[in-house]
Amino acid sequence: MTTETKLALSEEILAYYGVNNRVILSCDLDQDILAFFNFDTGNIELCDDNRIKNDKAFILSILHETKHAIEAQKIGLNNYGLKYEKTERILKSKNFDSYWDHAEEIKAETFAQRELKYWI
Repeated sequence: MTTETKLALSEEILAYYGVNNRVILSCDLDQDILAFFNFDTGNIELCDDNRIKNDKAFILSILHETKHAIEAQKIGLNNYGLKYEKTERILKSKNFDSYWDHAEEIKAETFAQRELKYWI
């Protein structure tokens, strides 16, 4: 998939789910991160390098981040960021994984897996 196709598909997915966040194809992220929902700006940052191995992984990534955008739209970007970070701190204090055990990450991944069939 070309960069232009990735951007177009990302915009189509966001529009379909009723969110108007900006998608940035950038890899100024930790090497282990494929995509990121920026709580400060609301931007969805996606890697456009070899980290995302195939089209399916790209679509899963944009769907996952779209779910974060949907949730942020419901309660406000700032409130969503605060809620996310509070849960993250609680998980860390109880020796849980602050990403994999995070309810928002579980919701986002469940959403992405469920919605994938409509986009491939």
